[in-house]
Amino acid sequence: MKKNYFGYRPCLYLIAVLFMGCTQNLNTQQIYKPGREWIYQVSEFDSKGGLVDSFSFPLKVLEGTFFLQTQIQYSVTEHKPDGSKIETSETTGVAELEDKIWLHPFRSGSLRITELAPFPEIRLPAAIGKTWNSTITIGPGWKEWAGKKVENRYHITDTTSIRTPFRKFENAWKITGTGTSELGVYKVSHYFHDKYGFVATHYQKPSGEKVFVELKEVNF
Repeated sequence: MKKNYFGYRPCLYLIAVLFMGCTQNLNTQQIYKPGREWIYQVSEFDSKGGLVDSFSFPLKVLEGTFFLQTQIQYSVTEHKPDGSKIETSETTGVAELEDKIWLHPFRSGSLRITELAPFPEIRLPAAIGKTWNSTITIGPGWKEWAGKKVENRYHITDTTSIRTPFRKFENAWKITGTGTSELGVYKVSHYFHDKYGFVATHYQKPSGEKVFVELKEVNF
């Protein structure tokens, strides 16, 4: 069985993205090129640090656009106890502009929480100490979360090394952030590499549970 998943964003936020795509030049050092693929490993931890679950999913860059952004696709296969499988896919976008690179994360299953935290984004030119904010209103496709506002805060804190299942990355930009709403404060650390893009994201829920999304493999 296969089901498609589409996240909903607020109208004003979508208009802002469209305006951004129409009025700014593309980043000439494109990372997310059609045909490229990233495979990420997801590790879920309880509040005491114990591993609860792990799985992998691909990010594929497709030809064409998604609301004037470069089109990308995520998919994950869930294995049921009865032996059946459910494949969930999401087609969305990534924006590479002169002043920012901004990526829609995978937002299904245990990764629904990414809607409540700052999305992967880096402002260019990157510099330690740079900060920015954004506010979103969660759209109607999110059922119990619909209509809730999330105040996002970003801060480029450092350049650091980070090891993922793929390799060790040197001089990755570390962007920390918080997403604050009536559902609590969701913390995030994004790690951005100049060649491979977003190589890791570490989420922490208000409960103390954590979800790590880390690069496992690429095809380039």
